[in-house]
Amino acid sequence: MAAVMLDIETRVEAAALELLRAISGLTTLVGGAARVRRAFDGTSQAAFPCATVHAVNFIEHGAHSGCYLGILRLSALTYQDVDKAGTQVRSILGWLRGWAQQTDLAAQINDTVTAKATATKLTCVWATCHQALAYENAEIKNVRQWIFEPLLLVRPN
Repeated sequence: MAAVMLDIETRVEAAALELLRAISGLTTLVGGAARVRRAFDGTSQAAFPCATVHAVNFIEHGAHSGCYLGILRLSALTYQDVDKAGTQVRSILGWLRGWAQQTDLAAQINDTVTAKATATKLTCVWATCHQALAYENAEIKNVRQWIFEPLLLVRPN
């Protein structure tokens, strides 16, 4: 069998972005769908407030199973000077957490254009927020960042 590239993280991020950008309450809060983006995306300058997604540590779950288990890091970000009380960043995090805790999230991911496209086929076997913690990252100067990390088990088709 010839080697193939399996960019699971990019597929997961694209499917998540497709769904998150469709949530009008979230996009209104951050100032538009363009501010719901991939973390570390260098194609545009960061603007705050925003929400980001980052698929992290997707590793094969079981020997030759074809399934990958990983974290979908959801981040809410605002400027500290503007969001002094942290109200806005917590509201963004609330939308992200609410989205991740939907009982049919795996089915929603499977129904995205991204997951159905030939080049990026993806099946989400399950998504869970079991033991997912929300925590603050205080390492970014002048920026408030709250992170929530649900687990996903996915399979490229």
